[in-house]
Amino acid sequence: MRSSALRAPEPGPEAPARRHDGERPVDLVHLSRQCFGDKRLETELLRLFVRQARQIQAGLEAEVGDDSVSCLPASELLHTLVGSARVVGAHRVAGLAERHEAALRARPEAVLGEADRAGMRAAVEEACTYIGGLLDA
Repeated sequence: MRSSALRAPEPGPEAPARRHDGERPVDLVHLSRQCFGDKRLETELLRLFVRQARQIQAGLEAEVGDDSVSCLPASELLHTLVGSARVVGAHRVAGLAERHEAALRARPEAVLGEADRAGMRAAVEEACTYIGGLLDA
């Protein structure tokens, strides 16, 4: 990151400024409150979120893998993602993950379907791409 302040990236293919519903993929006001205005902490949390969200997404996509994350049940991966997304203000990711987690916990034999995985994939990628634009700005 070139400057010490996080700014919303300019609209473009790498980091859309707003989604169709008008909400940004990451609520920067929420993040600032969580970090008490500490820009370095904001940056660190965003970096951690990107790394963790991508690991969790890989775990959700994996049938069986040797990565420790993919060995966890999908409901636990989603639970972790909910908390991580809430901290940084990735509300769409948190909401989807929470909904899928609840559905999986309600029916232990249930699995995350392809449409649900695709929706999570899109939400995680949108948030990570947005964050990448923030950190590169």
